[in-house]
Amino acid sequence: MKWAAETIRSVSQLPLVMDDRDPAVVESGLKAARENSWINSPVDLDGDHEKILSLAKQFNAQLLTLPMKQNRISWNPKEHIAISKLLLERFENFGISRQNIVIDAMVLALKQAKEKVMDTLETLKGLKEELGVRTLLALSNVSYGLKNREELNARFLKLTRECGIDFVICDPLQKKVMAVAKAEPEVSGHLENRKFLEFAETCR
Repeated sequence: MKWAAETIRSVSQLPLVMDDRDPAVVESGLKAARENSWINSPVDLDGDHEKILSLAKQFNAQLLTLPMKQNRISWNPKEHIAISKLLLERFENFGISRQNIVIDAMVLALKQAKEKVMDTLETLKGLKEELGVRTLLALSNVSYGLKNREELNARFLKLTRECGIDFVICDPLQKKVMAVAKAEPEVSGHLENRKFLEFAETCR
């Protein structure tokens, strides 16, 4: 991690994300990257997360986290939002501003769980409207195992932008995805959701 952070910092000062569950590994990357750093680490409501929070506070790093409870990710929007709310309160009590936190709303592959993919949109809306927190998704998860992945990713990104998504992990070489990312978000409602699912069926 130290080598990777130093190598990247030798050519770029863009935000750099340290992605590991081991606090010692994260710390080595933060020390090497210095400022403008992020931490990507899942946080369990019932686990010990003091070390990761201490690092976020010490290095003034943005904290990108996937909320969990008893080592389990909730796919139910209401439960996901409820766990996120409790974690946000703990983070703030620890001295980490909500403005420095990003919550992963999680998205499954359409091939495995079509209904859960659409639930992700509800999770996004709730995180934004009820908690006022920034949100993230690993966009390419949605098209895993299907054909026409670039088009699927772009169409799903459009739906998430309508829900207020702040960040996505994506392939910047996918031109259709980048076109949606640069365009103004639209509000099209449930009809667009149905069209997306209909298109997804043709990609199997």
